[in-house]
Amino acid sequence: MEETTVTTADLVKSALEGNPTKLGDVFNDLAMQRIADAVAQRKQEIAQTMFDPVEDESDEDVTDEQDEQDEQDNNDEVDDDEDTETDA
Repeated sequence: MEETTVTTADLVKSALEGNPTKLGDVFNDLAMQRIADAVAQRKQEIAQTMFDPVEDESDEDVTDEQDEQDEQDNNDEVDDDEDTETDA
């Protein structure tokens, strides 16, 4: 199956010819080409970050803060348990 490349010039030519069926076909082909190119580019971007991830420092800060908060919460629970045991 031979793949032809359509251009915006083909789209304009079809419009000037007054052939709505051909115009629709050319428009659809042109749109599909652009979509396929965008998808291929996005796939490449994802593949690059998948195998060579860039660490986001802001994520690390949030994780560190959450870890510190979790540790503090755990210490508070231990202190509460110790208070309960001494009261009994």
